[in-house]
Amino acid sequence: MQVGAFSSQTRTHGFGDRELYKFKPRTLRICRDYINLRYRLLPYIIGQARRCVEQSLPMMRAMVVEYQVTPPSTTSAINSCSQRPAGLRLS
Repeated sequence: MQVGAFSSQTRTHGFGDRELYKFKPRTLRICRDYINLRYRLLPYIIGQARRCVEQSLPMMRAMVVEYQVTPPSTTSAINSCSQRPAGLRLS
């Protein structure tokens, strides 16, 4: 749910029951928080999606694609497999 809040398509991945109404109350509350955040960010997400189409870039891409020339001090962060930029202002 967390990744989907910032990407072009929101999906609940995994196995088993994935319908929100079947989640435990605490999990449902967390999911609702992310869904509400997504709706607040939707104008920004749409703008970034438009930018990605114009520049032929995927919405979800490795940091090294966004920052190809970096100072040595940030190389380990850029090469991390767990980080993805979320546009120009939410990286």
